[in-house]
Amino acid sequence: MNDNNGNPIAGATVMTSLDGVSATTDANGYFFLQTTTPEQGGSTNCGITVQANGFTAGGGVMNWGDHPTGQTFQLSPSV
Repeated sequence: MNDNNGNPIAGATVMTSLDGVSATTDANGYFFLQTTTPEQGGSTNCGITVQANGFTAGGGVMNWGDHPTGQTFQLSPSV
């Protein structure tokens, strides 16, 4: 999790639409999400929502069946 200058955002909340599981980013902006929802035939799309104080919420959609790693999200400061 980075800001639009590439700096890590600590304390951001990252949530999946699969079952509402959430994680908090560490000091380096890293997070780990573990859901109890199994993939379904390798093509379970899920939404990822990211929120942090002082930033506009963001996120995206990814295929959970790919066991995604190295996902990077950027947030812009709120106005």
